[in-house]
Amino acid sequence: MLPPGSPGAIRDISEAFRFIPLHPSQWPGVVVRTGDDEFDVDVCAMFGGRSCVGIYGSVADAGADIMRAHGIGPLIKWVDDHLFLRVLREHIPELNRKRADASARIKAVGGQHHRGGRLWYAGGLLPDGQAEEFVEDFQFAVRDLSANSSRPPADTQYSYAFQDVDSVSQRLGPLWEQEKDQPFSTTPEFTGLTWDLVTWQVALAQKKRDKYLAVLAEFRMRPTHTLQQIQSLHGKLIYTALVVPAGRPYLVQLESAMAVAADRPHVPRAPPKRLAADLDWWSDRLRRGPLSRRIPRPVPLFDARAFSDASSGVGVAVVIAGRWRAWRVLPGWQSPSEGRDIGWLEAVGFELLVYTILRLHPAVGHFKKPLSKPAGLDTSARIDFNDRSEVLGQSLAGDDIFWWDDLPEF
Repeated sequence: MLPPGSPGAIRDISEAFRFIPLHPSQWPGVVVRTGDDEFDVDVCAMFGGRSCVGIYGSVADAGADIMRAHGIGPLIKWVDDHLFLRVLREHIPELNRKRADASARIKAVGGQHHRGGRLWYAGGLLPDGQAEEFVEDFQFAVRDLSANSSRPPADTQYSYAFQDVDSVSQRLGPLWEQEKDQPFSTTPEFTGLTWDLVTWQVALAQKKRDKYLAVLAEFRMRPTHTLQQIQSLHGKLIYTALVVPAGRPYLVQLESAMAVAADRPHVPRAPPKRLAADLDWWSDRLRRGPLSRRIPRPVPLFDARAFSDASSGVGVAVVIAGRWRAWRVLPGWQSPSEGRDIGWLEAVGFELLVYTILRLHPAVGHFKKPLSKPAGLDTSARIDFNDRSEVLGQSLAGDDIFWWDDLPEF
């Protein structure tokens, strides 16, 4: 929907939670002892309070909608960080037409949805059967505010500038943390990611990369870890996996470590033996990259009608468009010490399926996950596996562990 040549800027609310007063009925719960016989009452919402996130969110959502009602947008926010997008003035009519179309789709399917701590709006169905997700209902049109006040000549080409944002926020009350302002550019850094609005690439920000490498190095220096330490590293790496999907199988050993530490969270535990190899992979990827991917956009999907399954006593089989191929396992293939069990075999079957699909349809970039399956066949790309992650890890990383000549001819 965003037209070409549209830059973005970042602004951060100063002391975001602190400008929201607490109701006097809540004061007894926020008394702080500051001396032997002295107590103070914290009468404002505090950062980190469980309920304060929702309280601030309601105020911030209202502020964003007021901005949109004044014609400022597109606008996206995450807690106190705001991404302001603006368009060239000649693109405003076409953008508003698309916004009106999206608004009609949202109204047709029920409007606002609430998932966890996030409000979103559902539009029409995408090719994969999921609904479009929007951060606003597009009730308000983007306006040309370029003549509202004096501004640098470069800003007059666009729908609005910081002066227009300030004219609204000054009346509302919240102040911007000016030291954190990021001026309009085609590569704004938002939520720790750098968004390239020209090439449509999203990458882990450099300061995040440096921080995560340091955390990873410190983690590896310790022989044992508490649950909180494991969770902290896992959270950072799973965030990185948003732009490095190939890293997802290399989180499994950390997740196993969390499961082991859950019953005694404060007792340091030794990590699983195979965790070192996973952390080697992450260290190498964080140092060398790439740490970017194409920004996902709706694309046509091809239904290959493909399925895979495995049997510990027989082998693996794939079915594509009604035709099948099977491979028997050799006696003694199972090895608990090496992680070869039914889950591993299912992963091998799925990888054979992926390689076969890619050979049969080399020009197709996006495939549809089946919503139904023949009796007895597994359709899920999400396999319950632990050591079997090595199989899918190689597949996602592009390693050729099966020769093309060994694949079936259909």
